[in-house]
Amino acid sequence: MSIFIIQCLHHLHRGEKLAKTLSERLKGVDGGVRGVCWAHSPNEEMGLLKGLVDQLGGGTVVYRSPRAGDEIPLPGFPNLIRRRELAPNDRGAEIFGFERVGDENAEGGLEALGDHDGVLIVAGDPLADVGEGFGAKASVFIYLGAYESPAAKNAHFVLPITTFAEQEGSYTNTQGRVQRFWPALRAPGAARPGWFVLGAISAEFSGGELPLAADQAFAQVAEGTPMNGITYRDMGNRGAPVNHPAPISGD
Repeated sequence: MSIFIIQCLHHLHRGEKLAKTLSERLKGVDGGVRGVCWAHSPNEEMGLLKGLVDQLGGGTVVYRSPRAGDEIPLPGFPNLIRRRELAPNDRGAEIFGFERVGDENAEGGLEALGDHDGVLIVAGDPLADVGEGFGAKASVFIYLGAYESPAAKNAHFVLPITTFAEQEGSYTNTQGRVQRFWPALRAPGAARPGWFVLGAISAEFSGGELPLAADQAFAQVAEGTPMNGITYRDMGNRGAPVNHPAPISGD
């Protein structure tokens, strides 16, 4: 099984060539589609992964996230609570239709997906706990990651993406409020946001529009969800509740 380590997404025309190659590989593949992300993925990445799975004929989409045993409020401050959810975007994953799998340590739950023989797309999850045979039976295995993983050796395409701290995007908190975040670190080398990589593949496969900025990616994925109608301007610095976009930015 050949492996392509792609490190050329910093040149857009090369990224388009890669997207075309991926699109051609994905056409006509039997066996269904499986998608995996984790709760550290922003809304834009989750939504575009779900959209790509749907474009390819639909299939199972799952995520993993760590959770504490209970919530711990700060005495005297009822709105300051250490929530059970220890990753930022459990709520976003639920809105986009991902099923949570695995245990409270964000491990396990991927055994059936690891033996899938159709299309397998993993975005973000480092797969640190899976065996080296993960994805070996897949007709097309695409791994988008920011961390080295033994499981990625079986992937046909390994695409470097940025971490949560190296990109702009949004997440949905436990109260259903969509909030923006900004990069704190410079992205290394050829790494690009997962939404950009998935958006390029999706646009090439469907002939749709490629999102070139995080707000464009959000506009695409929000359509048809409770986030529809909210824009980055609405979110401002305070966020906006789903189904109730703010009238002004608050910046």
